[in-house]
Amino acid sequence: MNNKYALNSITVNGDGNAIGTGNIVNVLKEHHVHHHNNRNGGGGGESDGKGEVGTVLGGLLAIALAIAALSYWFAKYESQVYTVAFIVALLEGAAAFCAIAVTVYVQNYAAAGRNVAILTLAAVLAYTITSAVGDYNPRLTELANQAIGFKEFWCQLNLYGQQSASRHALLASLFVVPGVLLLMPHAIRSVSIDITGASAAMRVLAPLAKLSPARTLVVAGILCFGAVYGHSAAGVDFWAHRFAERVTMLCPAR
Repeated sequence: MNNKYALNSITVNGDGNAIGTGNIVNVLKEHHVHHHNNRNGGGGGESDGKGEVGTVLGGLLAIALAIAALSYWFAKYESQVYTVAFIVALLEGAAAFCAIAVTVYVQNYAAAGRNVAILTLAAVLAYTITSAVGDYNPRLTELANQAIGFKEFWCQLNLYGQQSASRHALLASLFVVPGVLLLMPHAIRSVSIDITGASAAMRVLAPLAKLSPARTLVVAGILCFGAVYGHSAAGVDFWAHRFAERVTMLCPAR
């Protein structure tokens, strides 16, 4: 199981990550190919071209740094992130469920429909989190805890490890957690207005309840189903095709 995520120890102790992947050698060749032509030339077009190449390479490096750092951080705290998100999603679903009963009883069907949507999204998020926890290999957390920093963590992962670590980190950061947070004011509204009728005891929550316009519920729905797709077989295949090579620009050549 360990070798599914980490590079073989012989590879690491031999010539580093360059052995067995070829990616580092290729990347370095691509990076230096622009520095050997017309050293004495003064063409402005060449300077502009070098500037554009530098900008592109700088952007790619920034993206690689962000993904590697996020993957490292998430690997260290995956259990805590998913646990908190799951508990919050359950509480949101429970609030919506109780609000459905109250709003149907008082025949406020518009509010009941909104609470049905909240309950549905909270349930889908809770299910997605459960599936993600089962899919996340604890070996990634072990490697993150053993690494000195995110570069060491990232560079010791093979292609499959980088794919899995980055996919989970991005889905949790861009879809799961924001989706749970966007549902929170709607759940608070369910408690403070639909269930208690804006009683004096719950007025303290009224300002938070105002942060629940319908458009945020729509955005939460988009994020929710984005997370579902990302953790499905189709989502895994989608990410694998777009993350087809091991990213080694952060790793020192040995």
